[in-house]
Amino acid sequence: SALESRSAELFRARIPSDRPWMWKDPRLCLLLPFWRLVLDPPLAVTMILRSPLEVARSLQVRNGTDPDLGLALWEHYNRTAVHASAGLPTYVVDYRDLVEEAPAVMGVIAEFLRGAGVAPEAPDLDAASAAIVAPSPGELDSSFRNRAIPDSVAELYRVLLDARGPAPADLAGSLPPASSSLHEIFDEARRMGYESFKVRRSDATGVTARAEGTRQG
Repeated sequence: SALESRSAELFRARIPSDRPWMWKDPRLCLLLPFWRLVLDPPLAVTMILRSPLEVARSLQVRNGTDPDLGLALWEHYNRTAVHASAGLPTYVVDYRDLVEEAPAVMGVIAEFLRGAGVAPEAPDLDAASAAIVAPSPGELDSSFRNRAIPDSVAELYRVLLDARGPAPADLAGSLPPASSSLHEIFDEARRMGYESFKVRRSDATGVTARAEGTRQG
């Protein structure tokens, strides 16, 4: 299509084609199916997995995003990313491991990507490790850490944690069912517009997760 051709043209104009490249953008969780039509193989995926509560809290601090919506976004993005990357070499990384043991983890990722044919033989691991941004120590306070999260989110997080390393080919088929309550929140926010949703939700009192949940400590 014209859109695919134009996208390929713009990508080639910005990204050198004579050496491996890496593209970091959370929106690829949603847009990867399109870019798989545009980009030339070989392609591989590194999926950085972060705690749903940490993500929800980060979105709240940065954007004023309601925590329930933040959890819905975490579920939607991670679930979609797994399905979108099906058939591609995929390595799942725990964000905490990346922060705490950056050089070792980066070395393992580089070896995996070399095996997939998309990494240089001698990557600059020191420079790559130095670029890892550690979360603020106070980012997840005690009140947020003890927040209840829906069982489906906790189960999805558990399944993805268990898949750390080279992802199994059938990972998408092993995911638990999606949470209907969180997607109701997601759909409501999309209908209202996110800014209106944030204002309405911030005026409410005693806002908690809408589903029976599991506490993550």
